[in-house]
Amino acid sequence: MLAFSSDFYKESKNTDCLKTTLAQIADAGFTHVHWAHEWSGDYTYSLYEMLQIKGWLKETGLGVKGIHATDGVNLSGKEKYRRVWTAQQTRVYTSENELNRLAGAELIKNRVDMAHELATHEIVLHMQIPYKDFEENPAFRDRYYARACKTFAELEAYCKARAVRICLENLNGTPEEHLVHQFDLLFSRFDKDFLGFCFDTGHANITCPDCLSLARRYRDRIYCVHLCDNHGLSSDACWQDGSLMTVCDEHLLPYEGTFDWDGFAGILAGSPYKPPYVLETQLRSGGDTEAYLAKAFAAGARFEKIAAGKAQLPV
Repeated sequence: MLAFSSDFYKESKNTDCLKTTLAQIADAGFTHVHWAHEWSGDYTYSLYEMLQIKGWLKETGLGVKGIHATDGVNLSGKEKYRRVWTAQQTRVYTSENELNRLAGAELIKNRVDMAHELATHEIVLHMQIPYKDFEENPAFRDRYYARACKTFAELEAYCKARAVRICLENLNGTPEEHLVHQFDLLFSRFDKDFLGFCFDTGHANITCPDCLSLARRYRDRIYCVHLCDNHGLSSDACWQDGSLMTVCDEHLLPYEGTFDWDGFAGILAGSPYKPPYVLETQLRSGGDTEAYLAKAFAAGARFEKIAAGKAQLPV
């Protein structure tokens, strides 16, 4: 079973375009969709929108493998990865402004409700790490994580009542040591039924000298994956020409870059992850949608076959 990200081409709000996108994904052979529209920003889904999407899924025969939630941030540029944004940024669950923090938690609840309505059991969540501020002011880092933990503590019962797990994603542009600190701290405080790990292969290939290090370390928390490839450029190298996302995070199909797919399949075999496998790749503007989806399905099927073989071996 394979899943494909809903925003592989564009994030139209036109209902005909949304329906067409789902139909194209299903026609290409995918069994599930990873709902990634509105993954950034402060958009709130209405119950009626959820029901409409549910109807489209029924028409196309697609299931849902996870929803990409939003951390409320809709900023661009490298500073969002390196330094904290203003405390007055609304609807951010780590905000120093308490009412903004609560509004950010409310936004996450909206995606939890959507996951519950669409019968999926995880949402993917970004947590920006302003690591330059952390390095300059360890006391600020402690306050930052205290706010994050406060939000997660408030969300835990809400999520468990709906059988929806939050999966934190390893982000591009954050040095590995800061990611390890983040996940070690949060996973030590919250159990697997509530807080899991979304391993993004492309982000790991860019950020970590060993692209599989985070997957090995947090193997027992992998409940969601974003499968994509790139050529493993370092974050610092990417910033030299001023464009992190377009130069580094290429969102290529599996096997088009340098990620260690065979090694990752072996790690997944010893994890709690259950298929379908989620491809989070991008069709560049002007591409042939049908041909691209066929190529994507073939790449996903190649990985699925290898992963199935690894699952038959002793871990």
